[in-house]
Amino acid sequence: MRAYIIILFVGPMLGCSASIVRQPDDGGRRPTGIVKYEYSHVSSIDAGLRRDAERKMKASCDGGYRITRERNRREVSFLTPDADAGGEMHQVTYHYIEYLCLHGERPTSP
Repeated sequence: MRAYIIILFVGPMLGCSASIVRQPDDGGRRPTGIVKYEYSHVSSIDAGLRRDAERKMKASCDGGYRITRERNRREVSFLTPDADAGGEMHQVTYHYIEYLCLHGERPTSP
């Protein structure tokens, strides 16, 4: 039980939160925004990260938004310098959410 408490309190301090990758551009070439967070495969942690992503989408839209697309993507996140001959690459899975600001419209499900 103590290990979970440490993870929950240390995680946010290490930058484990959702981040806006692209702000929505009203009337521009890319009207949708994108937010991402590291997918941990632990439902309680992922639920908290999703809530953080939802708060950021709502704040960037000044209210309502609609999710238009979601996907997971594996990316090379970092190199371990102590590994043999040039380092070791580690892949991390990120969950991407693409969203559209509603501006007075009612939110709908994707």
